[in-house]
Amino acid sequence: MPMLAFLLPVFLSFFSLHPIHLSVTELGYKPKERRIEIAVKVFIDDLENAIKLESNETLFLGTTKQHKDHKILINNYLKKNLIVSIDKKKEPLSPRLIGFEIENQASVWVYLELTEVPKTKIICIKNTLLFDVFEDQTNLLNLTSLNKKQSFVFKINNHTTTFVLD
Repeated sequence: MPMLAFLLPVFLSFFSLHPIHLSVTELGYKPKERRIEIAVKVFIDDLENAIKLESNETLFLGTTKQHKDHKILINNYLKKNLIVSIDKKKEPLSPRLIGFEIENQASVWVYLELTEVPKTKIICIKNTLLFDVFEDQTNLLNLTSLNKKQSFVFKINNHTTTFVLD
């Protein structure tokens, strides 16, 4: 019985979900290069759950069973749920997936890029990443432009913001 008491918590921890639902997005606006670089960090299982809900496809990201269209599925999900526009009146910009990097078999950094970005003083962001999966999802975004950093925390009831640049 003492061995069972020890092994049960270890066994259950393998199957429990992580207690925090958080994504981090780093957005770098480079006006001289007319480019916005985006890096999004999410838990792999959360991203897979969101894509499964949206497309009924399973990614198996970073495994030998990885979906052959994983890049398309990830790009489509991010284009729908991380929307960047400039000067409020303009159409949203369309990001291009550069790639991804798995970290500790638990999370993934997804890299995107926006090119031919006109110079602007206003960047509008709508971030609904994983809100379709978790009501308590929090999305932190850090915007860096000309060595100045601004941040915003997105929640399910507060998913858009506008950054005014100097």
